[in-house]
Amino acid sequence: EAGFGVTSKQYIKLNQGYTIEELSIAIMDSLERSKENNSENINRNSWKEASGIAGFSKFSKKYDSVGVCFLTEWDYYEVSKDRRFKDGSYGLEKDDLDTRVKKYPGRPSVETIGEQVLEALKIE
Repeated sequence: EAGFGVTSKQYIKLNQGYTIEELSIAIMDSLERSKENNSENINRNSWKEASGIAGFSKFSKKYDSVGVCFLTEWDYYEVSKDRRFKDGSYGLEKDDLDTRVKKYPGRPSVETIGEQVLEALKIE
């Protein structure tokens, strides 16, 4: 039931009405935080804390999952829209790589990353 939330305990929460610039800055800030690799409280349930929803299956029915990953070794980043599986978990299947994962050369920029994430959210 914990799904991907177990691997990412830190989060930045934006309230409704945020601008594309605020979204972009939050994404870039999250990428910076992820580089720090700080030890995290394994008992912290970030998706529950952020949403106020008690069960992961209810959470996943309400929210989509978009991932942003910078691959330093290859100097590109990916923006992906995860599929919601019947069990409520998120993920990608091999056939999804062409339609749900977009690769961009270089490091993400605050000028483009928010737009790319919003585009990914449109994928059905």
